[in-house]
Amino acid sequence: MPVLWKYDLRNMAELIHISAILDDLSKTPQIKKVWDFKRIADSWKTIGSPMSSCSSPKRFENGILYIKCKDGIWAQELSMIKEKILAKLNGLQEIKIKEIRFYI
Repeated sequence: MPVLWKYDLRNMAELIHISAILDDLSKTPQIKKVWDFKRIADSWKTIGSPMSSCSSPKRFENGILYIKCKDGIWAQELSMIKEKILAKLNGLQEIKIKEIRFYI
């Protein structure tokens, strides 16, 4: 049963704080996956202006972050400093990225 259905909105005798609903929602695998990606995408800007403007995170699955690059030159450039980027991103959040893959 989805998490939302446990809150009966027709019976307003008991008010539920929105933070309780959001807390329950954040525990569902689908929502957690989306929020994890959002945090990673937001922290991508910290790698530096020229690099982050020519690339962007597209998905995060099984600990692997997939980055779409503007062209092959940027994909090569970023892959050469992949370990540095990985260390920086992992230091900014509790979500651990095992690997970064760059593509065009």
